[in-house]
Amino acid sequence: VYALLTGHPPFVGDSLPEMITTIRNTAPVKPTQYQLSIPGLFQDVVLRMLEKRPDDRHQTPRELLKDLVRVGRYQGIEV
Repeated sequence: VYALLTGHPPFVGDSLPEMITTIRNTAPVKPTQYQLSIPGLFQDVVLRMLEKRPDDRHQTPRELLKDLVRVGRYQGIEV
């Protein structure tokens, strides 16, 4: 989702070990730095999907869907 929104991968590295280190230790750049039109609430959902700790991510598809519906409603989109 991050790459589709921004045109960039959330993490980069020149080698597999460097990529793994980057994923483990670096926060991704906020998507709005690449695409200003991304709503802040949607950005928050995308960044939550990339959280380092699994407990900080959505725990179920239903939880993710609930957040997406909330973002849509805020943007005036009814599901």
